[in-house]
Order: sequence, then structure tokens, then C-alpha cells
Amino acid sequence: VGLALGFSGTTAAAVGGAIISIAGSALINALVPIQQPSGLNNSVSSPGSVYNTSLASNQARLNQPIPEIFGRMLVFPDFSAQPYAEYVANDQIYYALFTVGQGSYTLERSLIDNTPISGNFSGVSEAFLPPGSMPTLVLGNVVSSPLVVGQTLASSVYVGGFACSAPKYAASAIGIDIVFPRGLGLADSSSGNIGTLSAAFKVDAQPIDDFGVPTGDWFNLGYNTFSASTNTPQRVSYKYALATPGRVRVRVGRTDVKNTGNLALHDMAWGAMRAYLTAPVTLDPNATHYEIRIRANEQLSSVTQRKINLIVRRKLRTWSQAGGWTAPVETRNAAWAIAHVWTNANGDSRPDTAVDLVGLAALATTLDARQDRFDAIFDSKVTTQAAVRTIAQSCRTMPFQRGGVNTISRDQLQSLPVTAFTSRSMLPGSMSLGYALATEIVADGVIVEYFSNRAWEWREVVCPAPGVTTPANAVRVRLIGITGAIHAQREGLYMAATNVYRRKFPKFQTEMLGFLPAFGSLAIFAPDLPGWGQSGDVAFWDAPSLVMGLSEPVVFTAGATHYISILRDDGSVTPAIQVTPGPTANDVALASAPQLADGATTMTLTLDDGTRERPKYVFGAAGQHRIMVRTLGINKRGRNADGAPIVEISAVAENNLVHAVDNALLPSPGVVQDPVDTSAIPVSAGGSGTGNFVTVQLISHEAVYFSDGLPVTGGGSKVQWTLNNTGGSFVSSGLYPPGTTFVNEWATYPVTPAQAAGFEVRATDISASGAFTGSATGAWLSLGTSRTWSIDSTLPTPAILDYHSYPLQIEIRAVGSTVVLASVVQNFTIIISNSGP
Repeated sequence: VGLALGFSGTTAAAVGGAIISIAGSALINALVPIQQPSGLNNSVSSPGSVYNTSLASNQARLNQPIPEIFGRMLVFPDFSAQPYAEYVANDQIYYALFTVGQGSYTLERSLIDNTPISGNFSGVSEAFLPPGSMPTLVLGNVVSSPLVVGQTLASSVYVGGFACSAPKYAASAIGIDIVFPRGLGLADSSSGNIGTLSAAFKVDAQPIDDFGVPTGDWFNLGYNTFSASTNTPQRVSYKYALATPGRVRVRVGRTDVKNTGNLALHDMAWGAMRAYLTAPVTLDPNATHYEIRIRANEQLSSVTQRKINLIVRRKLRTWSQAGGWTAPVETRNAAWAIAHVWTNANGDSRPDTAVDLVGLAALATTLDARQDRFDAIFDSKVTTQAAVRTIAQSCRTMPFQRGGVNTISRDQLQSLPVTAFTSRSMLPGSMSLGYALATEIVADGVIVEYFSNRAWEWREVVCPAPGVTTPANAVRVRLIGITGAIHAQREGLYMAATNVYRRKFPKFQTEMLGFLPAFGSLAIFAPDLPGWGQSGDVAFWDAPSLVMGLSEPVVFTAGATHYISILRDDGSVTPAIQVTPGPTANDVALASAPQLADGATTMTLTLDDGTRERPKYVFGAAGQHRIMVRTLGINKRGRNADGAPIVEISAVAENNLVHAVDNALLPSPGVVQDPVDTSAIPVSAGGSGTGNFVTVQLISHEAVYFSDGLPVTGGGSKVQWTLNNTGGSFVSSGLYPPGTTFVNEWATYPVTPAQAAGFEVRATDISASGAFTGSATGAWLSLGTSRTWSIDSTLPTPAILDYHSYPLQIEIRAVGSTVVLASVVQNFTIIISNSGP
């Protein structure tokens, strides 16, 4: 920043090219040069895809920097890890982990496209993760194979093997999705009812090295059978742990014979494959992250899955002389964004002593009063110089370096000049006065493009130049960081006024007096030109009579009020003092004695010391006395014959009308200008769907008790089925097969007992055997309590084969409704054989 924007040692900053580029420019602002972007991804700032609504989406920006967000912004966060999906009870559950940005933020709300997630999507769990927090809802080390895309599984034919992960990445488990695209079941030709049908498959794996070469034999991960009686597509996820983590390739084969009959729904496909890696989740500890788990199905499409966006509010440190630095707090103030870039580790990392914190605190107070805000995102690598200039432009400010300290200068009304440059202090022949003459290309207005913080798209406001009603030759300017319509209008009026009122550019050389101003400093300019005031040396001073003798005769204009200003010994200037004609043409009578800077001590005028210069004065009528300029550049130009340094000053003539054009648009006390809804909507912890908006389904499962040659004695639960109050079920069928838990069985996402209490279940004993024990049959029961039905009867020793089937119809409805939401017939079967295993 120092080399680019300023200079070293005690020299003040020069804005490179500010004067050179003025000729031929349609819109001039020498103090805050207008940075007109050539496109969205420009060298001045990096707004990224968030500023282009047609491109905005979640992306995996590999090897790109983590975004830096300031103020309040809508962002489409980048993926921190590969998103993935799993199926639970035929529902697709989408998992995604995102990087929000460097630093800390408050989450105002999360949205999918333009719709807030909270209250509008069911089956949602999300979490906003401050720096250093790790995800709990989403696994950040899951990769999906691009090769598995729904390949059909035919009987006795393997599909694959496909490598589960890239080289150098070992998996601890493999995930497989099996899809039945037309459903699964066997239709009855007479009634049309769909009966239960099963399909079976196996999954094998083989270890491979980083070159894909097998390092061992194939081994089985699992044999699976799935049964259903539905014409609705079914999707099931299976997960297999690897005894020894490593890189493997996987194949899947169908182990049953496909029923090709017209009444059979028996198609099966391999939908997807995931590898759960052993590599740890690597997240930047200084960045904020966001995770979401959501039931996809009809809620999300392939497009909207990448349209998850967040409105966030940045937290930054602020500083005061009394309290020093604060902890990070929400702020949209550009001053603290500049301070962050200059002092933060991913910026310049400058110590406090190398940053003008007092000046930044004063700027922050001004911006708060004006309600000037900076809302922007940098998502590409830029220099800190470019970043700070982009931030500063939003509030009429230029950054520069002075004496090794980073500081700023805001283009605002100044009343106290730091010094005065007269014909006596300018080197002979060095003064020139340039004019930016009006031509046919000069702008008569500005069209400001700003990124609306309501519509989240580019909007524009037309700002005519002073004296213009409808601009005919307006210049279009896109301002990054300004997101409010009134703020944009104020800046446009300021730029248009600057273009009209600041078109004189003096340049001259002086000696060490040139080191007093800094960039943007106000100074009196009194050259030996008509209309620019009169100047010279103070030659005589009579304190009792307040008569001052001047080295040059002064001219009074009839009917005008006249003033004089005196340069003090330190180079500063006294306030204007009213004067009247004195005894001679070289004399003036002062209304009061000149004071020191404290305003209370009378200034001592040394007039007869041959080792020093006499005090200088500037005199003139009101309106011509104290012609002001703003310093643009200060450059060393060697030394003179006496060894004194020569300093060249370039400046622009000031006009206070520049600072008045937007006064009518400043906010009144108590009024919030460009207001937005900043009430934070908390992320949901257990799903946005509530009450009875739980999707219900029931699937028939095999519940068989089989005994090889053993009499069934002693009672006890032989076959059991439970619907629990968290949405799942449990099947136990005695000795074989073992009990199985089905997560999200009747409710399609995890529910609480309170949510489950919104539903009732009724079990009807179709066999009328009366053999069922446990929960009651024939009555509606609340699912707020888990319900279990069992066959516990003692069966006699069979002859050769004894087969008993007990069908139980299960129905679920919402409390207070007569509509059955789901129904299934569950068979409880006991088979006993005395023929041996």
C-alpha cells in the first residue's frame, strides 16, 4: 500500500495519474478518482458471481481464496466439501457443507433461491458454524462416484467395479443406493392390488492401489433383500463398513431372477456410490461455515440444490481512544472494513502504530451519522491497495500513507486550512494553473448503478449535475459496496457536482513549507494573479492601535468587506480577521489581534530578525480572500543551490458547493435511511416442518419365526413389530432372522414424540385369531407412545411341518381426521419343522 498509494519518510502522498488523465475525461473527481469497472470481475474489486443473478449458485471453487464479506450481503456460499445424498424410507436426504467467508458473521436468514428455508421447507436441519466449529449434521469427507449413474442390474451380471475414491484417499465405508424405478410388487390380475415382491443383490469390493491395480481378492460387503408392494419408485441406501480402510473398487450384482411378467414391477438399478473417507475434515479455522441436511424429494431440483443462499452480517473489530479494540461486532461501516484490511492477518498485518486509528475512528463517526454503509464481497485475490480503494470510494475517501502510517482523507467540508501558499513562498516561474475546459463530452449528470440490498440485483438512479433537470450526456458509474437507493443518489449528486465545480488545477514548487499538507489537505492559494487575493510580508505592527503595515500596497473594493490572514511561525494560518483601511495604502487596521492556534494567546510578530523570514499575509475582499485548494500530490524535486529541498505541489481549487448538493438527502435524526429487515431468523435445529406436516408411509416387512425341529414351548415373543414414537419401526422374529430397526419408517424424517402425537395408529387382527398381545387391536392409539404387537402363543410339537400366518392390518391417520394416510398388511409368520435343519 505504501509504495502504491504514497511515499516513504515524511513525504505526503501523490495520487498517480490524477492530473494527467483529466484532459478529455467526461467525469472528473481528482480527490477520489472514479474507478469505473470494465466488467464484473475487474481489477479494482472482485464482486464475483453473487453480483450476477444469472450466474449466482453454489460452486466448488477449487484453489480459490475464501471470500471476504463486509457489511450485510446475500451470498451463495461455496461448497466446503462434496455434497451428497442418502435415501431414508424412500426420501432423498441432501447433505451439504459450505464456506461462508473469512471471519465471523451473524446469519440473518437462509434461503433456497428466493424463499426463506425456515417455515417453508420440511425435514430441514441446519447449523451456522462460527470459526473453529466443526460440522455435526454433515460429513465433510464423503465423495460420490461420477461413474455410477443408475446402471440397470440384471440377474447374475456384475456392474463395476468402480473405484470408490481418487488416489491417495482411503475409505472407511462404502455407501450404495439401489433404485426400483417403477416400484416393487406383483399386481393381482383381477383386483389390481399390488402384492409383495422381493429383489436381492450383493455388493463386493476389491482393494486397489493408487494406480488402480488390484492388491487383493474380491470380498463380499453384503447380501441384501428388499421387499415392497407399491408402484411408487423405491430408493434405498445401504452402508457397508470396511474392516480395513483403504482404496477399493466396488461391484454390484443381482442375485435373484427378475420376474419379467406383465404384472411384475421388478426392475432394479444401481443409483449411486459414495465413499466415506478416513481423511479428516479440513476447514479453515478462521472462516465461518454453514451446513444443511434437508429432505429433497419434491422440494429440491438439480438446480435449486445449488441455489442455497444466505444473508449474513459481518462482525469486525472497532476501535476508540478510550477503550481500544472491541471484540468483533456487527458493522456496515467502511472505516472498520479499511481497518480490518490494514491490520488483519489476511490483509496487511500492520501494527496499530502504523495505522491512523484516530482518523479511522473519526471517519467511522462521520459515516454513522450520515448512514453511509459498505456492503460487498471480495471472492478473488486482489491487492490490499485495490481492496481499500474500493471500500474507501463508497464514502468519498482516499487511503494513503504518510510518515510510514496508513491514513485516510475524506472529501468533506473543511474550514481550517493547514497553511497558505503565496507568491512569496512559491519558487519563481514554477506556478501554473490548468483548466479542465468544458467540451461536448463533459457529463451533465451521473447514472449510479448500485446493488440493491432488497432486490439483490443491479438498480440505477439518475443524478443530474447542478442546474440540469434531465441529463442528456450522463456518465454511467457502477459503485461496489453501495446497496441503498438514497445512498447511491447522494454519491451520484456529489460526483456530478465535483465534475462541475472543481475544474481548476494549480501546480507550483515551494520549499519545506510543502511538507505541511497531506493528500486532501485544505490550503490557502494566493498567487500573483488577479482575483486570487493579495499577499506579501508583514512589515510593521502596532499592537495598541491594531495597525499592521504591509510590504505591498493593498486595494480595497468599495462596498466590500475585507479580511486578512497571517501565517504563524509553524506554517499554520490564523482565522480570517476583518480589516479596514489604515493611515497609508500599505496599512490596514485589524478588528482584533492575530492569535496563536489555541485561540487565546496573542501572536508575537517577529519583524526585525535578519536570520528568518517575516510573517506572510493574505488579503482580499470577501469571496476572493482565502481562495482554497485541496492538495492532490506532493513530490520531491531535488534541492536548490542553498541545499533546501524543493517540493512540487499539485492541487485542485475547492468549491464548498460540492459538499452541499446532497444535504437535503441526509437522514433526519431518528430516521433509518435505506432500511432493511435485519431481524435474524434462527436456523432450524430439528426441521422446519412441524405438527402434522409429516409425510407418512408404511411398508410391509418379512416377519418370520423359523424353528428347525424344535418344539415351541414356554411362550415368549416369537414375532414382534414396533412403531416407535420417533418415526421408525422395529421388527423382531425370534431366532431367525435377527431383529432389524428401520429408521424413518412411518415418518419420512426423524420426529419428536410431540410431533408423533399428532398421529394415531390402528391395528386390525384380520385373522380374528386373538393371538396378538401387546398394544390393543381394533382401536385408534396415539403414536406419541411407541406401539408393539407380538405373537407369543405356545405351539405344539409338529408332525412334519407346521405353518401359521397371522395378518395384521396397520393404518395411520392424523389426529382429528378420518382420512387414512397410510395402510399396510403385515404378516406375522411362524414356521416349525421337525425334519431337521
